[in-house]
Amino acid sequence: MRTFYNIPEQIFNFNDFWRHGIRCGIASRSLAKICRIPASNRFFTLGLLLEIGHAAMFVKSPELALKALLESQQQGRSIDKVEVEYFGFDYCQLGSVLMHQWRLPEVYSHIIEHHLYPEQSRSEYRIGTELVNYAHQICEKPGYINLPLPQALSSHSHLAGLLGHFEESIAKEIIDYDEQVFVMLSPPTANSNTMNSLGI
Repeated sequence: MRTFYNIPEQIFNFNDFWRHGIRCGIASRSLAKICRIPASNRFFTLGLLLEIGHAAMFVKSPELALKALLESQQQGRSIDKVEVEYFGFDYCQLGSVLMHQWRLPEVYSHIIEHHLYPEQSRSEYRIGTELVNYAHQICEKPGYINLPLPQALSSHSHLAGLLGHFEESIAKEIIDYDEQVFVMLSPPTANSNTMNSLGI
């Protein structure tokens, strides 16, 4: 987070990026807990780092990354498709490479690489990839959570009995922990700014 904090805000908004990642991490962990998937805390990290490839692109090639983002927004095209045209790879692939470089277990690199298209993931990671994809959609598009669950998740006996109720639990966890986690993870200077803005 210290690495990305010094990027000019007009190019890369540190607060927005990490707050989105934290919300995605909380939603991923909450879903994993509901489904009683082992190591549910791992899913917080997956959600937090899901779009780390975007941040790396803005560090190395800010002008090109911004151009790709604007083109995606203006033309209504998927950002990963536009990034492939500009960089030759997308943020998911770059994020996966970073997971390898950081020597995290394969589950991190595989799920981050395939989270936009979980049907392409290997069978042993399918449920985890579907879960992270769904959490990502919850945080990207308000109201998405009211749509049907992916088959891999809806088949979970622990989730089946909670349909129509688990979204309130996820929303409450995000509200309860979003700010706390952001302050805890922020670099000292960002942390001070955040606390000052809160009157602390």
